[in-house]
Amino acid sequence: MVKASRVRGGSALCRALPAALRTREPWLRVAFWLALAGLLGVGRLPFLDTGYGLDPDAWRVAAAARTLADQGRYVPSRPPGYPVQEITSSLFVDAGPIGLCSLTALLSIVACLALGDVVWHTTSARDAPRFALAGLAALAFGYTPVVYLNSVVALDYLWAVAFVLLALRAACAGRSVAAGVWLGVAAGCRITSLASLLPLLLCVGASRPLGERLRGPWPRLVAAAVVSSIVFFSPALMRRGLRPWKLAESHADGLRSLLDAPAELLGPFGAAAVLLFGLGGLASRALRGSAPVIEGGRGVGRATLAGVLVYSGLYAVYPFEFGYLIPAVAFGTLLLARLLPSGAFRAVCAALTVAAFVPQVDWDPHFRIGSAESSPLLQIQLERQRRAQRLTTLVERANALPGRSVVVAGWLEPQFRVMWADLGADNPGVEIVYTLDRARLEQHRAAGHRIYYIPGQQHYNHRIDGVHLSGRGVRPL
Repeated sequence: MVKASRVRGGSALCRALPAALRTREPWLRVAFWLALAGLLGVGRLPFLDTGYGLDPDAWRVAAAARTLADQGRYVPSRPPGYPVQEITSSLFVDAGPIGLCSLTALLSIVACLALGDVVWHTTSARDAPRFALAGLAALAFGYTPVVYLNSVVALDYLWAVAFVLLALRAACAGRSVAAGVWLGVAAGCRITSLASLLPLLLCVGASRPLGERLRGPWPRLVAAAVVSSIVFFSPALMRRGLRPWKLAESHADGLRSLLDAPAELLGPFGAAAVLLFGLGGLASRALRGSAPVIEGGRGVGRATLAGVLVYSGLYAVYPFEFGYLIPAVAFGTLLLARLLPSGAFRAVCAALTVAAFVPQVDWDPHFRIGSAESSPLLQIQLERQRRAQRLTTLVERANALPGRSVVVAGWLEPQFRVMWADLGADNPGVEIVYTLDRARLEQHRAAGHRIYYIPGQQHYNHRIDGVHLSGRGVRPL
């Protein structure tokens, strides 16, 4: 009798839980999203104060923000300009790396929640499974290695993706004007975000006939996107006009880089998990007729596939940084939800959530597993710490130099200038330069300047200006 009573009590509890979720759903949703934001935020806190990132562009953002804050003059960090991020960052640049990196972390959390909200509103699941699938999708995207690593630096990738996903959420809800406005904000963060226009068009009003879409939501979305893009990108337009900009030279092979992309973006463990569970999930659908997480959402399916293809195609044409593929990762996560049944999708999400922490395996005959420091996350973090310490030492040395000194910083110039300001270096007799060609080198010598170079940058100076600094009376710093 006792056992039967316990069974009946447990069954009653199981029946009552979905009812509670339905009756208190608004409050539960708020609590759910806040808890999810907390889980994403806690994982980012330890990595916000170790410099602005390994990419020199992150330090250029800090330099542009510093110029605007101190001089009231907007100077883009690099062409074509990233005004939404650069202008917003100027309000927080006095806080140093933790200020700018926290902004990126906050926008990355917004991106994750927006992606989870797309799943929440498009999945056929209800009650507790609905919350679980949305939460797992958000956590998987947020902790995918390429997203996680770029969410704690002062780069623009996650800024742009956050607003693209907000635009996608609006498009899924049929709010074409809102989708266009959010896309314009994304373009103000990163102009290539306009490539998301095609996925948004495929998503908005997907249930309507083509004629209705051509007369209604599509023109509104395009008009809103054009006006919003002009508004939010206008500081860069006013600064540079419509002059074309020169892209940094890339020697990588586009097709080969795309083949390497899964392991670089997801980590070896994450890429293997997506392949294994993805194939298993597709087989389950084929053999058992299992329903996907997002069922019947043709607009979402077409939009996410288009997003993956568009951004992969752009990267194949210009394979410069794997971070360019972060929008494809976002669309790809949603595409997996459209293709895979619940069990396989949950397994993929769980694997991606831990992929950044998994040590790499040394595929030698002894099958050695590396230490925790060999995980993608800790490898980058240790390198950031080493580089920040090195920059601090170099700035302190430069600040102690005698007057009439010149420091050739090479590709480290943005990092060196920003660290100089952050550390409060105040030696007015030190001039920091990018590189020196032969004419400028002789000018400094004739003026009696002492010339120093950051170790390693003498080779970079030779590649850029054809002058090898060592052996010419130029000393290492």
